[in-house]
Amino acid sequence: MHNEIVDWIQKFEAVLGDKSYAQIERAVGWRPNTLSTKIKKRQTPAADAGIRLARALRVSPDWLFDDSRELPADPPYAEIKQIADLAMALSGKQTPADQITPAERAAELARKAKKAGIPAQQRTRKASRRRTG
Repeated sequence: MHNEIVDWIQKFEAVLGDKSYAQIERAVGWRPNTLSTKIKKRQTPAADAGIRLARALRVSPDWLFDDSRELPADPPYAEIKQIADLAMALSGKQTPADQITPAERAAELARKAKKAGIPAQQRTRKASRRRTG
């Protein structure tokens, strides 16, 4: 999406992942259905709520609300989350990847990839094929 205006709602939908609107509303401190109403009316949240919304989505407020910033090919942390989830499944751990921070995911991913002898470039190519295929 080059030079196309991308609003906060499109970005929100791109990074929502497996979280529900209710989970996001609780994290932001909104009443039930507030998020749906804002999206339907295309209302931008107030600054303080916008910051909490970005935190709940684990993205920067600048990226989320700056219409001049393009939507990435994949949401931030998407690849790290996919690989971390796979690594957790392979290790037999039951802890969902959403309970760890992106930095912790990246560190765990690096440890597991190194232990498995998988070069970073190879993981990136495989992940790219899964997204496009």
